[in-house]
Amino acid sequence: MTITVNAVHRRVQYTSSGSLGPYSFAFKVLAGTDIRVYVGSTLKTGSTQYNTALSSDGTGSVAV
Repeated sequence: MTITVNAVHRRVQYTSSGSLGPYSFAFKVLAGTDIRVYVGSTLKTGSTQYNTALSSDGTGSVAV
């Protein structure tokens, strides 16, 4: 049996009122490195410019 798994890119967009988060996401990821954070069009660096917190079910939050 062959199982095909397709990558699905999910996007959650927030408009900030100056808060640095945390901003929650309900889709599942395997690791914090699966998350990319942009402020405007600038890609931020994980662990340096933002942090992720994952729940046991793979959902979580991002703080900038």
